[in-house]
Amino acid sequence: MICVLFLRCIVRVFHFFPSYFSGSFPTIPSFELCTLLHLSILLHLFLLLTTGLSLASTGSFKEAEEALLLVQSEKYKKEYIYLSWLARCHIHNGNPRAAWELYLKMDTSTASFNLLQLIANDCYRMGAFLIAAKAFDVLERLDPDPEYWEGKRGACVGVFQAVVAGKAHSDELRDVLALVRQTTNPQVEYMVRIMRKWCNENGVKLV
Repeated sequence: MICVLFLRCIVRVFHFFPSYFSGSFPTIPSFELCTLLHLSILLHLFLLLTTGLSLASTGSFKEAEEALLLVQSEKYKKEYIYLSWLARCHIHNGNPRAAWELYLKMDTSTASFNLLQLIANDCYRMGAFLIAAKAFDVLERLDPDPEYWEGKRGACVGVFQAVVAGKAHSDELRDVLALVRQTTNPQVEYMVRIMRKWCNENGVKLV
């Protein structure tokens, strides 16, 4: 139905503009003109959305993010397909916190759970380990699947390694220690001991 309306809108637009450039304006009833303008706006938003999704699917994340951020329709912006691709763009463009903020604004639902999984896995693959750890932590609390603990453990170790290598701020270890302590897995104590030992040896204060 929407596609049919868009096609009608395109036909009407192309019917109107040749007359505009020739200096002859067709008479369009005010209601029809309002409808035409409304459909033109919808068409513009639809094209922005499809352009953004198309660019993202081919790996052009910078251009895709720019296109998706131009979408103003609140209805489109609440759709999972929009949120998931925008989150993926944020992550691949080096802004994983923006993706995390998208999740935090969502109500608890299947869509938010799916977005959380996407953020956790994409952040892990892109080396954004702190956000990955936070996402896996929430997933672990929502679903006690051992896979989520493994993802969280790997992400926390990734943060620790980044801090040791000087690629991340030591403050991130505080967040990591708080996250791992929320898990009853017996591996937690060993991880905490190793991290605390390194901090003590390198003069890093965790409080």
